[in-house]
Parts: sequence; structure tokens; C-alpha cells
Amino acid sequence: NTYHDGIALMKQLCDEDFDMVYTCSFGLMTQTWDVSRDYDGCKTAADGSPHNTYFMSTGGYLTNDNMVTGFSKIYQMRYLAGLVAGEELKSRRLKDTATGVYNHSDAPMCVGYIAAYPLPEVQRGINAFLLGCKEVYSDCLVRVAWTGVWHESELEREAAAFFWNVGKCQLITQHSDTTSPQLYYAEKGGAGLGYNSDMRKIVGDSVLVSPIINWGPVFSHFIDNIKQDSWVAEAQIWPGVDEGAAKISRFSNRVPVHIQEFVLAKKRELEASKGSDGIFCGDLKARWVYEKDETTGERLSGCGFQPSWKRLDTPERLRPNQFNDASGNPLGDSDIPGPTDCLGYQALL
Repeated sequence: NTYHDGIALMKQLCDEDFDMVYTCSFGLMTQTWDVSRDYDGCKTAADGSPHNTYFMSTGGYLTNDNMVTGFSKIYQMRYLAGLVAGEELKSRRLKDTATGVYNHSDAPMCVGYIAAYPLPEVQRGINAFLLGCKEVYSDCLVRVAWTGVWHESELEREAAAFFWNVGKCQLITQHSDTTSPQLYYAEKGGAGLGYNSDMRKIVGDSVLVSPIINWGPVFSHFIDNIKQDSWVAEAQIWPGVDEGAAKISRFSNRVPVHIQEFVLAKKRELEASKGSDGIFCGDLKARWVYEKDETTGERLSGCGFQPSWKRLDTPERLRPNQFNDASGNPLGDSDIPGPTDCLGYQALL
């Protein structure tokens, strides 16, 4: 099966004395951890001399002496895409209201969000997108469908069809890899926000903009460590737009110039930010939280080491000590976060 195929391939790369191996899916994290920790071939060259094969897990959280993790703060670009979506919904509402077509109670303006797995990486993106959308259009509604796959063209198309025909969402976005959702919405006369590549190049101008991860700064960080003999065991890096690891594509011609300029100005603010990027700020509340062991307080895991979540009947205010004020100082336990108090990066992991 795929799990054991992954282990066999990683062992082969160690036996062939590769210096660095990138395992580019959260689903490969546990195999990477097992092999890098326990397989002697990852610490010894084929001729018996000492040699380390190092591993980087993308999006994972397990580490050891030979295994590190890295990812991009792509949620920053999700926030920008949310701004574009909010402006598009607002424009559609004004147009429909003027023509007498709009009925908010029967068909609220919404964005369908196709999501693969309920992992922190995906949850952050959904929340950042929603915050961006509501910043410019307070009635923004984001409806989420979980597919359980990263890359499955037909299933993603079916999810898009559900949002169009049942959810009545005017826009589509995704944390999945194929262009199927965008193509479906283009066929139906809708619009969308892509992901992972400039989907506008394949689909056309119905794709308003796409958040894109630039893996170069993530991967090269560890290559430089090896070349400079400065490997840091159990390192976890998380560069963002300020280090070139997150970007957005060119805008569709359907996005008005003044909206493009507004979003690019927000991007420049993110590039200049230090300590906090100003996205997750204010008196935030959580509806979904990690399930934890009642005795140890440790997070519980489900299938494939994915985090286990539970839905709260009443949204729960986030702990104030997870926030920093505008000067970067942590809030006190009794403080209520204000508009300029933002979550520290550690709280987003």
C-alpha cells in the first residue's frame, strides 16, 4: 500500500546516500519520522562511513535529529484572496439589488470552499480567507466542504457542483490541487479564487487571483544548512511573504484596477510586518477546537496522525496570552484582545 511504498522509497534514498529528501505531503509525515529516526541506512553511507540523509516534512509537526519541517505562511495570501472575494461579492450584491434580483434570505452571497483535510494548515487558510472577505463585505459567508483528498479531479468537480447547485454560492475557492472546481464554475458563469498555481492561465479570467506557495526559500534554507555544516536538529521554519515564500498570481482582467491596487497595498503591509502580520487580531473566538486527553492535556490524533477536532456549542474566546499587543508584548490572562492585538505565530501552529 501507499504507506509502505513511501517507507520503501525513503529507505532506498538513504541507501543511495542522498543528502536531503523532501517529503511533500502531510500524509507522509509518519513514514518520514519512522525512517529518519530508526533506519540505520539514513546515518551510514553505503561504504560504512558516517553519512546522514536528512529529511524535511512539508506541513508536518514531528521532528527528530535527522528530520525537520517547513512550510509557507500561505494563509497570508488566502487573506488577500479573501479581500478580492469580498469585493466581488459586494459588487454582485449591489448589482443584483439595483436590478431587484437579490434576495439575501433566500440566496445569501457566499463562497464555496473545497477543503481537503481538517489540518491546521487548511484551517488557517479558511479562517484567513474569511477574515479578508468579511473585512470588505461584512455579510460574507464561506461554506466549507471536506473531500478527504488533496488531488482528485472528479471529486473536486462534484464538490463544486454541490456549491453551485445546492449551496447557491457565486464564487468557488479551494485547498485542493486540480483546476476542476474552477473549470466547473467557469462553465456555469461563476468565478473563483485558485490555489497552488496561476489557474487563470488554464481556466481563464473567471479565476480572479490565486494564492501560490514558492517553495524555493523553504527548501534552500535546509540545503544551505547542509552545505555550511550547520544543520539544526528538529528545526521548524515557516517563512511568509516577507521572505518570498508566499505570493499571489496576476489578477484577472475582471478585477477592477482600484481593487488590485488595494490588495497589493495590503500585500506590501504584510511584507513589511514584523512579529505579527495583522490578520488574526481582535477578540477572536473558536467554534472548533482540538480534542485533548483529559489527563495529560495532549492533543488527540485520528487516522493517519491527523488532529482530532470537536465542535463547541458556544464559541470559545481564545486565550489572551496567545496574543501580542502592537509592541509585541504578550497580553495578560485577564485582558480582552483589541483590534491591534494579534495572535502570535506559535498560536497558529
